[in-house]
Amino acid sequence: INRRRRDGLPLHDALLIAGHQRMRPILMTTISTIAGLLAMAVGIPHFSVTWSPMATCFVAGVAMSTTLTLLVVPVIYMLIERFRLLFSSDENHSQALEPHP
Repeated sequence: INRRRRDGLPLHDALLIAGHQRMRPILMTTISTIAGLLAMAVGIPHFSVTWSPMATCFVAGVAMSTTLTLLVVPVIYMLIERFRLLFSSDENHSQALEPHP
């Protein structure tokens, strides 16, 4: 996002491009991790009292962190950037908030 902003893109466009570029590697890592631990979490071939809850917790944590990374972090970045630019005295930054038509 910061790199796109330095290149002069508006905030909205920078967020969309950065999200699009990072989505595939993040999802591939998440899916492979969940797929690898799913058998242990479900209990295939046998249920382990020790490892199954750990794997279940790990799968839930990876899924939650992926959701936060792809959805919540860009929204928080946008809000912080808008507040920062709102209180900035430079008027050129107000145009950076507008998406391209």
